This record gives sequence, C-alpha cells and structure tokens, in this order.
Amino acid sequence: MKLKSPKLYLFSLIGILIFATFVRLIKLDKTPSGFHADEASFYINALAISKTGADEDGKKLPLSLSSFIDPKPAIFSYFQVPFIMTIDNQVLAARLPSVILSIFSLSMVYLLISKVSDNKIGLLTTFILSISPWHIIISRGTQEVIASFFFLLLSIYLIIIYFEKQKKSILLIGSFFVSSFLSMYFYHSAKLLLPLLIFGYLLYIFKKSKTFIKTSFLILFITTLSLFLSLSIQESGSRIAAVGILADEAPQHRLIEQIYTLHEQLPITTVRIFYNKIGAYSHAIIAEYVAYFSPDFLFLKGGKPNRYIVPGVGLLYLVELPLILLGLYSSIQSKKKKLLLFLGLLAIAPIPAALTRLETPSVIRAFPMIISIAYFISIGIKTIWKLKNKYIKFGAIATFSLVYLWQIGYFIVQYDVQTYYDQPWYRNSPYTEIAKEVSKISENYSEIRVTNDLRPLYTYFVIENLIDISDLQNNPHARDTQEYSLGKFTFNRGVCELGDRKSGVLYIAETQCRNQIEDSSLFEVVATISYQDNTPVYELLQIKQ
Repeated sequence: MKLKSPKLYLFSLIGILIFATFVRLIKLDKTPSGFHADEASFYINALAISKTGADEDGKKLPLSLSSFIDPKPAIFSYFQVPFIMTIDNQVLAARLPSVILSIFSLSMVYLLISKVSDNKIGLLTTFILSISPWHIIISRGTQEVIASFFFLLLSIYLIIIYFEKQKKSILLIGSFFVSSFLSMYFYHSAKLLLPLLIFGYLLYIFKKSKTFIKTSFLILFITTLSLFLSLSIQESGSRIAAVGILADEAPQHRLIEQIYTLHEQLPITTVRIFYNKIGAYSHAIIAEYVAYFSPDFLFLKGGKPNRYIVPGVGLLYLVELPLILLGLYSSIQSKKKKLLLFLGLLAIAPIPAALTRLETPSVIRAFPMIISIAYFISIGIKTIWKLKNKYIKFGAIATFSLVYLWQIGYFIVQYDVQTYYDQPWYRNSPYTEIAKEVSKISENYSEIRVTNDLRPLYTYFVIENLIDISDLQNNPHARDTQEYSLGKFTFNRGVCELGDRKSGVLYIAETQCRNQIEDSSLFEVVATISYQDNTPVYELLQIKQ
C-alpha cells in the first residue's frame, strides 16, 4: 500500500495537468478574442530577437523591453522565440508560453499545498485551480504575471524545504535567489508581495535560536538583493510612480473640498486632525484593499483590465462561496497552525494591488490570492465528504456537483462566445483586421497615414510584414513622438489629423473622422473595419479618383 499511494497521487496529478492543458489549449488562437496590443508588443520583440538578437529598439540581448505602454520583462519574449520559429500561427505562438507556465504553476501548487497540508488537499486544490475562471483567463493570454506566479510559488516552496533540512544547502539558497529574482522581475506586484510573504513565513516558523536568526537574516538579505536587482534591470521606478495610489490626485481634491466647506465652521486644529493627506490616502488604500474581497470582484463581475472581463461571470464560481465559508469555518475549528499561513497569504496578497490606482480592482495584481481561496474551497469540499450522515453527505455532493457543472458550462459559453461581442474594443480586435486589409492593398499607395493615436498599430503592421524590423531598430522610440514615420507609414497622435490631401495616400482613421473634417467630400471609403457585432469603427480612406 505504501508503494501504491505515491503512484496514485502521481497519476492523479498527471491526469489533472493533462486536463488543465487541454482546457487552456483548446481554441487558444481564437479565445480570448482579438490579439491585444500587449500581446502584439511581446510578439514583435520576440520576432526581432529571433532575427537580429536585439529588441525592436535595437538593444542587443535586452533584459527589459521599452514598449509603448510600460516596461516589460524581455525574458518573456525569449520564451516565445522557439514557438515563433516553429509555429506559423502568430497568436498561438505568442500565447503558448503562458499556457506552459500556467501548467508549471499548477504543479507547484500541488507541491506547495502537499508540503504544508497533505497530498489529498494538494490534488484537490490543484484541480480547483485547473477549472478556475481566474486561472484560465490569466493562463490563456500573453500575460507575464503567470511567470511571476510560478516563480513566487517556487520561492516559497524552496524556503520551506531549506528550513526543513538539517544541513543547509548552497544549491537551495542559490535556487531561491534565482527564483525570487525572477518572480519580482516578471511582475511589479511581486516586488512587494514576495518580501512580505517571506517575512511573514519567517515569523510563522520563528525559533529562539542563533542559527535560525542568522539564517533568517540571510534569507531576508537575498530577498532584498533580488528586489533591488529586479528594480535596477526594469527601470521600474517610473512605472511604480505612475500607477501608485499616491499619484492619484482624487483623494487630495476631495480633501480640499471638505476643508473648504468646513474651515469656517470648525477650529483649524480640528480640521487638521480629521482632514489631512494621511487620512485621505489611508481611506483610499483601505477602500481599494476591501474591493478585492467584494462579491462583485470575486463572484459577479470580475475586475480590470477590461479585456479580462467575462460578461456575467466573476473570477470564481458563485457555488464556491459557501465552500469557502465552510472551509474557513472548518479550518478555524481545527485550530491548526497552518490556518495562519493561508489566512496570512490571503490578507497579504491584495496589498500591492491596493497601493495602485489604475485599472482597479486588478485581476492581475491580486492574482496570488487564488492560492488561499482554492485551498479553503478544498477544505470545504473535504468537510462535506467527511459528513457522517450519508444522506446529507451525498445530497450535498450531488447538489454542489450539478451547480458546479452548470456554472462551468455557463463560463465556457460566456468566455468562448460572449466575449467576442461584449465591449470588444478592449481587446484591440480590429487592429489585426486593419493590418490584414492594408496588406492586400498597400502596394497601391506611396504613403499610408494613421491618425487618432493608433500607435499600437505599428506592431500589427510588423506582424503582417508591412513594416520591417530594421525600420523599428533604426528609429528607436519614434513611437513616443507626436508624429513619426516607419517606411511608408506615418503615425500621428492627433484627433483626425489626416495631413495633406493627396492621391496615392491611404488614410486610416476612426469612422467619426469623416464627420469632423471640413473637406470630407474629397474622400472615398476603401474599406470599413467593424467589431464582431458589425459596428463600424475604422475606415481606410483615399482621395476620390
């Protein structure tokens, strides 16, 4: 029996991972709809690296990419290179690394939960995540947070193993250094989250011994070193300053309004005590933090960015709410110390997200919450399974199973069908269509002008071989200027700024532009680009012949 159990767990884990892989691979090039600008940015950098060894800006073997939105980890593009060189489907090649990393993350979840709990809960938690809308949505997009998530789990697992061993291993501590660096390198939230988790775990296992204290200081030093190394490579300071909640002026504006209203009615000392920046921003941070535990975010609507929203579906199945509550209750009743570990992770995980102001509440920044949530769901299921009354037990299992299956089916329909039509502009779906349409007719024009700040379009033109990689590398950061040219393409950030009206030029603009320019009668429509619901959004124009 001792030999059979490990094999049974192994085969069960393999079965779950095969199932999870299938769920994440099916129609990967079609769902989610569109090829988002972030995905296209990673792709063209991977393409540039595969051809020239340099990124789109000409930097040789870069560690950080300077995209048109924010700095990105270049290693993610390196992950894409083998797939780009072997797979003809661009969307599939771009998304496959995320899927592979997501399967690795599920493997790490099993190892980690089995280590701190037991194999059965490890398997159940892994399965819960394999069908989780939150994990599936993140896995199927070109999203570097899944790489950060995997290395975060690996870092915690390595620390647990390290403190369990009587003889400390240099290999383990070296592996922890690499893993912690990569977790923080791949995504900004981990730069705060991982140090907090490591510090919390050291408090959790605290021992009054010189050896433990020395080892703890070594771990904290390595974590800090990884943090500063990741910050220096990625030039993260500007991004953190831009999205940090302290950059949000709204709390300050509300504070000024309140002070102006009350300054004549209350003593100045009272006003200063109750109405100040510390109070205003503390309230904003707490409000953001609490939002990550709201039913809307977790069960009903999901969160930002909007391209990850599945209409009518939250990040978790609604049927999981009673299981979470039951799991929490059972864990508290058991009075086991490991409850503190998962409660601590659940409490700490949203902190980095709560300190930001853009696209909140964020499904990406708070993603590590999912570990504790899945764990408590598993404990809830285990509690039902251990009920002594067999009628109540099997009635509850049958009810939860049927509701689970219905909600999984509903999620699949909403994710696979409705997201094509629900607010598709957030997924940049027309950009690919514009590029494909232009590729058919580009030879007929000496110049192609793009207006309305459609800067991301250049990446799609690269994918369609309309703009050469060398054009990008010879004009680094041109995309940051008001107007720039790449080959025969000119991009202008102005609203409906079409430039000179002349024949032989193809103009690309939003449909509204023809109603806003005085000489609109000079133009004729070559092609119209629409959303999936047939709503026209962009037009290809030329001067009437």
